[in-house]
Amino acid sequence: MTPVAATEQTLDALPNQNKCDVASKTPDICYIKKGTQVHFSVDDLVTTENRASKIGDTFNASIISPITIDNHVIIPAGTKALGQVDYVDYKGAWGHNASLSVRLLYIDFSGRHIRLASTLFTKGKGGAWAVAPASVAGVILTGGALLAISGPLSTGTSAKLKRGQILAGTIDENVPVDMSDFHEK
Repeated sequence: MTPVAATEQTLDALPNQNKCDVASKTPDICYIKKGTQVHFSVDDLVTTENRASKIGDTFNASIISPITIDNHVIIPAGTKALGQVDYVDYKGAWGHNASLSVRLLYIDFSGRHIRLASTLFTKGKGGAWAVAPASVAGVILTGGALLAISGPLSTGTSAKLKRGQILAGTIDENVPVDMSDFHEK
């Protein structure tokens, strides 16, 4: 199976998409409901490598599952969103792995910012235990002299949010939509 580039990837609308309330006082106004799930693809690399990401930095993402009301696509796949770095802990000595916490802030749709609720925490992999066999061998060969040196020299790994990585979020407000454009004329 050939991987699909993040910009070409789309998913069907999620099953809990929105329905119009037929008893509404304003029949042409429906709502994208707070809590509606949305999938996103990360457009920018976010990494702690070389201390590249800092708290407050922003990154771009794109919707990969359209948002619908009564099977009408209201916000299409490809619509841009903005995320932010909320927490960074860089890698360090003794195999301390870096960690990174990000959240999606809003969808940028037709000049409006639609608030999102989401948080992702990721941590580097490996670290001290990844170098343990070499350290153990050094301790055996040198009678323990390497132990004091190998710990501080073995750094952990960076945390990354890769381009194309999938994130999930939810709409964090009720969004009114004028459905008159979708009615048959």
